[in-house]
Amino acid sequence: MPASDGFQSHSFFTADHLKAIKQYPHLLSHIAGRTGHTKLHSEWIKYIWTGGKRQALMAHRGSYKSASIAVIGTIWYLLFNPDHRVFIVRKTYQDACDAVSTIAKIMDQPEIRELFYFAHGEYPDFTMRREGKIEFAFKKIRTPEPSVMAFGLSSPFTGRHADFILCDDISTLKDRLSRAEREFTKQIWMELSTNIIDRSKPCCFIGTPWHPDGVESIIPTPRKYSVYDCNLISAQELQELRAGTLPSLFAANYELKFVASEDALFRDPAIGKWQHDGASTIRAHVDAAYGAGDSCALTIGSYINGKQIQMVGFCFKGHIKDWIPVITQKMKYYKAKKVYVEKQSDRGMTASLLRHEGHTVVEYDENLNKQHKIGAYLYEVWPRVTWSDDTDDEYLLQMTEWTAESKEHDDAPDSASCLSRAVFSTKGPNSERWKW
Repeated sequence: MPASDGFQSHSFFTADHLKAIKQYPHLLSHIAGRTGHTKLHSEWIKYIWTGGKRQALMAHRGSYKSASIAVIGTIWYLLFNPDHRVFIVRKTYQDACDAVSTIAKIMDQPEIRELFYFAHGEYPDFTMRREGKIEFAFKKIRTPEPSVMAFGLSSPFTGRHADFILCDDISTLKDRLSRAEREFTKQIWMELSTNIIDRSKPCCFIGTPWHPDGVESIIPTPRKYSVYDCNLISAQELQELRAGTLPSLFAANYELKFVASEDALFRDPAIGKWQHDGASTIRAHVDAAYGAGDSCALTIGSYINGKQIQMVGFCFKGHIKDWIPVITQKMKYYKAKKVYVEKQSDRGMTASLLRHEGHTVVEYDENLNKQHKIGAYLYEVWPRVTWSDDTDDEYLLQMTEWTAESKEHDDAPDSASCLSRAVFSTKGPNSERWKW
C-alpha cells in the first residue's frame, strides 16, 4: 500500500503520539476507526499484556473484551515488541483464525501502517499472510513461528515456541454442558501454561465463567467486570437481554456468575458425532412457535445399530412458517422422512406446510402435562442418548437447565420428550407399533 494513502511523507505521527498510545492502548482502536473502546479497555489491555506472567480477566458479553484485548492488544504489543511471537488460542481453530484475520486487516490500514513506520522506520508489510498466520517485515529475528499464529484447543502445540500466549474464550457453553469438554479444556490450559510457554514468559486468559469445575478453577484469580461495572450497555438494552435469555446464560454472560439448579434432571449430556452408518428408524419432531419471542424446536433421532440412540436438536427463533425450509434441509441431511407434530396447537397448519415439502407427517393430540411427559419419557431414554455435536448450544442448554418447575424456555426438552415417547420409550405408545 503506498505511503500517500491518507498521510504525507510519514510526518503524521510524533513521539508524543507514540507516548500517548503506550499509555492508552485504546487510542489504537480510535486510529483504526473503532471508537467504542474507552480508557477502561486500555486498563484491560495493559493488565493482560504487561501485568505479569499469568494474568486472567473476565468481562461481560458485548464489552469488547476480545476486540480490545486480543485484537488491538496484539497490535499494541507488537508495536513495542516487534520481534516477539504471539499465539492466539481460542476454543476452535477457525475462531482463532478469525481473530488473526481481523488483526491483519487493521495492520493493513493506512493510519496503522504510518504509525508502525514512525516507530520502526519501515511499513508493516507482510512477509507471510496465510490463514491463521501473519508475519511482518519489522520482525528481524528469524524463527519458525511468525509474528502472530492461531491455534484451537485441538491444534498441535508440540515443538512450538511463543513469547506470549493469549487464551481467549477457550471455555465456552460446551464446557458448561459437558464434563469431558471441561476436562479437555483444563488439560490444554495446563499444557500451554506449564510446558509450551517458557516459564519466564506470559500465558494469559480472558473469558467467561461457565462452570466452577472448569478451567476457571485452575486459572489465576481473574479480574472481573460484570455488566454492572462497565456501563457499556443501557438499562433498556439490559432489560431486553434479560427477558430474552435463559437465566443461567444471562448470569454467565453478563453477571459473570455460575447459576445452576440442584433440581436439573439432564446433566452432562453425552456428545459425539452423528453416525450416518448404522442409523435406523430415523424420525423427527417439530415443536412449533408462532411469535417473535418464542422458539421452534426440531429434534431428530435414530437408533444406532439397533440399540443405542442418537439425537440432534435445533432451536429457531420466530414463527414456524419462516423455518420450514431450514427444517426440511435438516431432515434431508439426516435422512428423516417421518416427522411428528402436535395437531391441536395450530389446527394442522404446521403439518400442512411440512407435507407440502414432501415429508410424511404424523399428527397427534397432546393430553399429557408437559412436566410429566419430559420427566417420564425423556428421563427414561436419557442414559442411552448420544447428542450430536451439531446440536445447537441453545437447545442443549434448555435441556440441561430444565427442572420440573420450569415454565419457560422448555421447547427443546418438550420436543425431545415427544420424540422419545413416539419412537424410543418402552413405557408408552411407540410409533413403530402404535399410531398416534
